[in-house]
This record gives sequence, C-alpha cells and structure tokens, in this order.
Amino acid sequence: MAEINDFLNPRSMLTPGIAGGITMTITNTLWIQFSLDQKWTALAISFALSLLVFRAQNIPLWERIIYYGLNALIIFSVGVGTQKAVSGF
Repeated sequence: MAEINDFLNPRSMLTPGIAGGITMTITNTLWIQFSLDQKWTALAISFALSLLVFRAQNIPLWERIIYYGLNALIIFSVGVGTQKAVSGF
C-alpha cells in the first residue's frame, strides 16, 4: 500500500497533477469571489503548493530547489490549462 510519503515525493508526477487541480479550484474560487487575476493567483498558489518539496529529507538541497521550480511550473501549467479548457476562454 502506498504511503503519504510516496505521494509527496518530489520525483512523483502524480503529485503535481493533483496539485494542478487543487490550484485550478482555488484560483477559480478566488476569481469568482474576489475578482483576483487568474494567472497571477494560479502562479502564486502553484509556488506555495510546491513548497512541500522541501519536506523531503533524503534529497540534496540543490535537487530540491530544482524540483521546486519544475513542480511549480507543472502545477501552474496543469491548473491554468484545465481552467482554460473548462471556462472556454
């Protein structure tokens, strides 16, 4: 059985995909309720969710920083791409 540590592994591709869905959900809610700009809100939330990468203990710091940046951009791409596909604009 998979554990939560496997899910939060920076090397996992499932984590950024699900985090992208979470980003889209939060971004859309903030856009509808507070008229916040979607692209900047999604980018900020993506980088905030990517901070979980620093929880990894057995990966060197330089590798965690690379994963942080890459995961944040993947999360942002999934979130914004899904948002555009769903909203149609």
